[in-house]
Amino acid sequence: MVGNLPNYNELDVLRAFILLEERMSRQDLAKRLELGEGTIRTILEILKKKGLIRSTNKGNIFTEKGSRARQKILEKISVPKETKLHLYNQYRRVAVVYKAGRKIKIDYTLRDFAVKAGAEGAIILRYEGGRGLTLDYDAGYSFEYLEDKFDFRNNDILIITFANALRDAENSALSVAVKLGLQSLD
Repeated sequence: MVGNLPNYNELDVLRAFILLEERMSRQDLAKRLELGEGTIRTILEILKKKGLIRSTNKGNIFTEKGSRARQKILEKISVPKETKLHLYNQYRRVAVVYKAGRKIKIDYTLRDFAVKAGAEGAIILRYEGGRGLTLDYDAGYSFEYLEDKFDFRNNDILIITFANALRDAENSALSVAVKLGLQSLD
């Protein structure tokens, strides 16, 4: 007999680690991540086994190793943020900034990567100091109004994904950021 199949994935673990706040309870994290408490319990156990967090009677807190690891991640990507956008109003829209530090290639395969991770679609923009947020192609839309909503540096990438569920939008945006991170190691 096969046991229960997990109803979470590696992106959920990453998302939990990034979104976990000091002294956050399992119930609060379950609500924020839109996952069941049993799933959250399993994810927290994974983070504990890796030595990244520990539980107290007041909630979960980062270990020194966990604080360093989380800080390192947040130096490369922002916390997923639900965002307002003039497109795709029927979906939950989430943005993540990938802090590239150098110009990297953006093409349709990144959008496809987001869709494979659960998004209905994605828009991926580059921040160029003198030009602001740009697409690598002319879409006929301006995204200037988003520039003051995030802290951009030259060549940063803004990943915006759309999905019916917040979980899918956040996970798909993170999947693109992880993919970009792998590309930038070339």
